[in-house]
Amino acid sequence: MVAGLFTYPDPPGGWSTVVFLVAYTGFIGLFGESPGMRLLKIHCQGIADGRPIGLGRALLRTVLIILLIPALLITSDGRRWHDKVTGSLVVPNGKG
Repeated sequence: MVAGLFTYPDPPGGWSTVVFLVAYTGFIGLFGESPGMRLLKIHCQGIADGRPIGLGRALLRTVLIILLIPALLITSDGRRWHDKVTGSLVVPNGKG
């Protein structure tokens, strides 16, 4: 739906994937949450230090989400594969 706002009157195409890749990578890598995650009061953090995962790991995580299959598979510890591969964890937001 959001991609449709940027491409109206044409349906979203490849550019919506590029916009998602750049925006989501930036938000997750730098702030640990996307606007949608903020609304849901969750954030993504590194397992080792509890901080945002940085742009490199966020880019890999976003690519895996775009591929969809890793995002659908759950590991034995309850995390998704894109989080396991990047050493990240999605947790409730403790900011309020």
